[in-house]
Amino acid sequence: MAINDKCSKNSRSDEDTRREGRISRRQFLKTAAVAAGGVAASSLTMREERLAMAQTQQGEAAGDVGIVIEGFRPNSIVEMPDGSLMTEGGQQSTDGGRTWQKSETFKPAGSLGLLRLPNGELGTYYADQWTMKTALGNDTNNWFFRWSADEGQSWSEPAKITLDGLTMGLGGTMFALEDGRVLLSTYSQFIGSRFDKRGGSWGTYQGVRSQTETEAHYPQAEAGRVYYSDDNGRHWQACDGWILGWRDNRWTDLFTEPTRGVELKDGRIMLLGRAVTGRVHAVFSIDRGHSWWPGAQPTELAASYSPGALARIPSTGDLLFIWNQLSRAETRKGMRRSRLSAAISPDEGETWGHFKNIEVIESLAHTAHIPPDPDMSPVWGDDEIGELPDEFVRYHYPNVSVIGDEVFVSYLWSRYELATDADGNKALKTPSGSRTRILPVEWFYT
Repeated sequence: MAINDKCSKNSRSDEDTRREGRISRRQFLKTAAVAAGGVAASSLTMREERLAMAQTQQGEAAGDVGIVIEGFRPNSIVEMPDGSLMTEGGQQSTDGGRTWQKSETFKPAGSLGLLRLPNGELGTYYADQWTMKTALGNDTNNWFFRWSADEGQSWSEPAKITLDGLTMGLGGTMFALEDGRVLLSTYSQFIGSRFDKRGGSWGTYQGVRSQTETEAHYPQAEAGRVYYSDDNGRHWQACDGWILGWRDNRWTDLFTEPTRGVELKDGRIMLLGRAVTGRVHAVFSIDRGHSWWPGAQPTELAASYSPGALARIPSTGDLLFIWNQLSRAETRKGMRRSRLSAAISPDEGETWGHFKNIEVIESLAHTAHIPPDPDMSPVWGDDEIGELPDEFVRYHYPNVSVIGDEVFVSYLWSRYELATDADGNKALKTPSGSRTRILPVEWFYT
């Protein structure tokens, strides 16, 4: 569970641009046509275009609906005073997110996210390092915050956010409350001694044996932590303790990679996160993020041990969740990130409906909703998972931004590809990349 699997640098495109820490203009301009016609060629109004996309895809997975931008996965998208859109990496769009280019004025100062602060300034944040030594408890890292009063042309000196120790987290998890408090969701991971002896799940792809995962195949513990600021990021304080899973008033569960929180209509704050119970877990705060009692508890959402992304849709007031929805059997067979789903909650997370698949491999496409399994014993990939399907793909680490009546869903993908080495032996390659889909809000309700 390395940090570079969780915290993207700028928008996490291909390997070359990840190493450079930037994304090329060419990648931003690689956009696909929408179902109702190409973006540039369509004579429909933007509203008509979105309705057409939703109506022609009723009841189906996202497939080719919406606008697809390959090689682009921002942690955050913020609206600027001139109406353009901006990412934490300084990628700017002046056409509603259809094309992106490097901003001439915005200077990136943080790789994990960008936020419009309650006082109107911009805020950004970053982590200084992550090492295996830190994960083993023998070193420390920190996260820092910077603010800008001139729309990103210059930035403050860094303000330390986190306590000493190991801090990890998803990108884009900073958010603000209506009263002006700013919060950040993080977690810490604790790995047991002799990590080199860890196990894993093994499968076969077109006759070639491959290790598909190692998570949960070694001693580890993970717990959430929230930090908050009441002065627009100048000073930060930690919540009163670790956020752990607590089930049936007797079982302590892992709770990790908490989402960006949402402020509920009754004043509580809700976070969702991953666990090994085969469910998404939810945790609530009644005191603006200072405490989280009684801990994270299982929801009705079936899930593998994978992270999700949470947002509120302003136009409807409903909650939207994007995550890897898998059954326990699918998770055991190595499919834990081969379905990326969406669901809507009209009642502040009490119940969920309008289940849809954003991405799914063919062999899992028979369903868009998996009922929760009453068995909540720990579940992960079997040691031997057997033969993987030919269309095996992982879709994971989603981010979500709602801009107007469109939803920007960004995520990573990777797949297997059979190759032959110089001696004629079969070998596996693992092409990977990132993708953003721009979907109309209407699509999530059809």
